[in-house]
Amino acid sequence: MERITREMECVAREMERIAREMERIAHEMERITREMERITREMERITREMERIACEMERITREMERITREMERITREKERITREMERCAKELVHEYE
Repeated sequence: MERITREMECVAREMERIAREMERIAHEMERITREMERITREMERITREMERIACEMERITREMERITREMERITREKERITREMERCAKELVHEYE
């Protein structure tokens, strides 16, 4: 009878130890859940920032393309003016000859 009582006490202590361990695990799981939620919020914030940056990069690309077209236009205009100046210079040379 005494042996059964000791075994029951041993089982009771083991059950208490298991209950404490389960409680510790539950707290750890809650902590992990909170951390995962924090990470999810941070990932969502980063995603929004990346989307904002992508839009800004697209805007900058369009602006660079516009500037490139404008520079090409200016280059063509400069070349046209240069040709016109050369033509005028030749005419002046012919007039003074």
